Amino acid sequence: MEQIPFVRGIQKGTRQLFGAIFGEGPGAFKKVVMVEFPQPNQWVIGFISGEGPLPGTDTDKENSFIAVFIPSTPLPTTGWLVYVEPTHIKH
Repeated sequence: MEQIPFVRGIQKGTRQLFGAIFGEGPGAFKKVVMVEFPQPNQWVIGFISGEGPLPGTDTDKENSFIAVFIPSTPLPTTGWLVYVEPTHIKH
């Protein structure tokens, strides 16, 4: 299967996606949550991928955000990475 050019790309992407969702370790998503996106009162499913301050800001723990990956359709291997305050997430 890995010798066929088109199939090789699909198989590799699918394997990485399933490894991130169902796997364990540093590259795996931590939890499934609901987050308001793309505007208030519209909720989508996302995957927590990390936690901490916004990139490029101080490492102040009070300003901690949660990084949530929101997959897109029809290709769930692509999507948006949004930084959300913990109070704006439904577990």
